[in-house]
Amino acid sequence: EALTLARKESFDVALIDLKPRDAAARERLAREASNEMAASLAMLAELGAMPGDAVGRVLSRIRVIPETEARHALGEADVIFEGVPETLQAKQEVFARICAAAQPEAILASTTSTILVTHLLPLVTHSERLINAHWLNPAYLIPVVELSAHPGTAPEVITRLWGQNRHGRPA
Repeated sequence: EALTLARKESFDVALIDLKPRDAAARERLAREASNEMAASLAMLAELGAMPGDAVGRVLSRIRVIPETEARHALGEADVIFEGVPETLQAKQEVFARICAAAQPEAILASTTSTILVTHLLPLVTHSERLINAHWLNPAYLIPVVELSAHPGTAPEVITRLWGQNRHGRPA
């Protein structure tokens, strides 16, 4: 998902690691994530799916944020995609942290493919901002996102996400 968003010229992406790690582990995770993304982008460029000179620009739009800076990064985000394991317990822990730090108008999007968005409602504050935004895989090759709202999802949440995913810029 990060590569797909960063490839669109109007998005900066913060990958937020919510696990406490020592400095060496944080650096290793950031390096491994960057290397994996660079390899995927290089493959896309080699296949002609993106210009080769765009690889560096795309990578420059993605930051790996350590747990110690998560609250600040979440507070700056306009759209927050939760992508933790498919258990309600994992999602509850993460949504509690997200909701405590997110700005009031931030969209809260789960990437779940197995849990109904209505089952996530008790896990969030301001449920009108919650939507499921499930990316088809691999997201950087298949530019399709399934949006699943619940009856209380604010219409502007759907409009904003639809516009961002369809046009590559906020609606």
